Amino acid sequence: MSEKLVTIEHRPRTGEAEICRLRLEAEGIRCVLEAADAFTWLWGNVGRVKIKVAEEDAERAREILATPVEISDEDWQAGEDSENDEEEARSGLTAALVLFLRIALPAAIVFILVFLLLNLAGALRR
Repeated sequence: MSEKLVTIEHRPRTGEAEICRLRLEAEGIRCVLEAADAFTWLWGNVGRVKIKVAEEDAERAREILATPVEISDEDWQAGEDSENDEEEARSGLTAALVLFLRIALPAAIVFILVFLLLNLAGALRR
C-alpha cells in the first residue's frame, strides 16, 4: 500500500464500513477504516467511519462501491434457511456483554477509585 491514503467514502456505522472493506479486499484493494471517535468502534452506530485506500486505487475503489451487489435467489434462500439465527443472536448478545465487562466496567471502577482517592486526598489536606 502506498504511503498516501485518501478517503473515498464515509459511512455512519462501523458495520457498513466493514462491508465496504470486505468488498474492496475481495477485489484486491487494501483499505483502512478510520473512526471519528472511539465510541464508533465500541458501539458501532455513533459517529462516522472513513474508508481510506491508496491514492492509486481510489478511482477503482469508488467504482466497486458504487456498483450494487447482486444476490442470487439461491443465496437468499440459503440465508433464510439458517437454523442458527437464535444461536447467532445469543452469541451477539454474549459478545456485547463481554465487551462491556472488558471495557466499560473496568473503566467505571477506575473512575470511582480515582474519585475516591481525590476526595480522600482533599480530606487529608484539611
